[in-house]
Amino acid sequence: DAVFVPSHTRYALQFVAWLALGALLGWVTMQLLYRGLLFASAIAFGAVLACIAQAILLRGIVTDDAAFGAVCVLLGALCGLLSLLLPETMLVLSTAFCGAAVAFGGMSAMLGRDVIPLPTALDDTGAANWLAMNACFVIVLGIIGAAAQTSMMVKIGARTDARSGSASERQPLLVNGNDEP
Repeated sequence: DAVFVPSHTRYALQFVAWLALGALLGWVTMQLLYRGLLFASAIAFGAVLACIAQAILLRGIVTDDAAFGAVCVLLGALCGLLSLLLPETMLVLSTAFCGAAVAFGGMSAMLGRDVIPLPTALDDTGAANWLAMNACFVIVLGIIGAAAQTSMMVKIGARTDARSGSASERQPLLVNGNDEP
């Protein structure tokens, strides 16, 4: 026999069930989205590293576009896999260095300069030196960005740790958490 449930109770149960299901699916989606976007940003970081390596280290070694593409894919895959092991570190590095590359690319575009380290441009010594200087500038900007992000994360972490302790631990100059010294 069927159990009769009043309509207002049934609607309340349906609402709670749909709310719980929506929260669960939202959490799963955010976890997958975060990990997927982190993986993609780490791949972009690998491509930026390949451009830097091409401009500074691999001038005479990687001489054609296919080999340069292989270096980009290899470093991108390596950084993507590292993002699975070290997500916070790769998030800081990828945002800092990709942001530095985009910022420097924008500044160079405004100045009318070419910043793309294609292997064919490395035949000319002046172009190779220009690209190496660009890569060094991106490295400096990336290090500054990573240091700024790390210092902010440390400050936020210290604030979070301070909030989790007792009142006397958070404010050691106060006696028993009171405002009296």
